[in-house]
Amino acid sequence: MIHKVRWQNWSRPDGTNTTWMRNIEGDPAFVTSWNEAMKNQRFEKARESQSIDIMSLASTPIHDRLTFEHAQAVEEKMAERRRKGAPGKVYQGWMAEVDRQVVHHQQRGEKNSSSSTVPKKRSREPSLGRCVCVLWNLYFAPTLKCK
Repeated sequence: MIHKVRWQNWSRPDGTNTTWMRNIEGDPAFVTSWNEAMKNQRFEKARESQSIDIMSLASTPIHDRLTFEHAQAVEEKMAERRRKGAPGKVYQGWMAEVDRQVVHHQQRGEKNSSSSTVPKKRSREPSLGRCVCVLWNLYFAPTLKCK
């Protein structure tokens, strides 16, 4: 784990005073208490909601993925979901939500281009298995290949 350290009595010529360190010298109890506080914060976030912002995940650069997952408490949210006994319901209502979002975006598009007489293209809906496989790869197994 890498820690962001904000120094009180030091700064660079540009005024910034933060560095990134793998090991922090000094009182180990300080690092331990910080890690515990962050762990508790992620557990609380997971208790409040098990949803994960997929749009933010999709736009997060690959090198920031672990930071995103920690900030969103992804691991803790998945554990909370399993603890509540709902692993079979992870994708329940998935297609209904996709349909609602498609209708919403189509309506926004029609409002923005109401003068256009060109018929809208209809795309084929991907199979549910493909959607689940893609989401699985995004979250859990980026190196696995989907068939």
